[in-house]
Amino acid sequence: MFNKKHYIMLLTLATVMFCGTFFIVYIFSNMKNDITPENATNLVENEASENIPTSTEDIPEEAAFSVLPSTEVLMVIKDQEDNIISTETMDPYSILGKTAEDLARIFPTYQIVQFDDQRIIIEGSTYIKPEEIKYYLGIQDEEVVIILGNNDSQKIGLHSTEFSSYINTLLSHELIAVTSDEKAFLEQDPYYIERILQNLSE
Repeated sequence: MFNKKHYIMLLTLATVMFCGTFFIVYIFSNMKNDITPENATNLVENEASENIPTSTEDIPEEAAFSVLPSTEVLMVIKDQEDNIISTETMDPYSILGKTAEDLARIFPTYQIVQFDDQRIIIEGSTYIKPEEIKYYLGIQDEEVVIILGNNDSQKIGLHSTEFSSYINTLLSHELIAVTSDEKAFLEQDPYYIERILQNLSE
């Protein structure tokens, strides 16, 4: 049987549960009223807009594009005067999916001068040693001349009789080559030929 103390405890517990239930229902109803369909739509739109880039500048170039099977890939080699020495078409499958940054690492001594979905141009450079122009000494009408090519010649003011038969044989067969610098020296001083012949004998 319940005594007075038990009744008081049960009454207190019932009162606390009733107040707690009423409070929870009140709070829940207020929260439900705050979230209207309009507010819910705005909340979803705001969260979605935060995840969308505001411009294409937010997308890194490397992430925006990589080599495709249809991309034309050209490797161009130029000399020191910017003349094209060679152009080679590469198989795009050999660098499929690579970005501009990847290609810069793969070809560290080359430059990526064009990089888009249509064409990629990888440019390298090389040094080509200029070919030295050579002239030859000869004899025309017993005069020592510089053979210029195209049947042209230039007299230097020396006669073939001033040289030995061996030198005249070399001259008559145009076997003594001179550079453009030596040609300029001969034009200033015909007897520079002695230096040329000395080098020849050495």
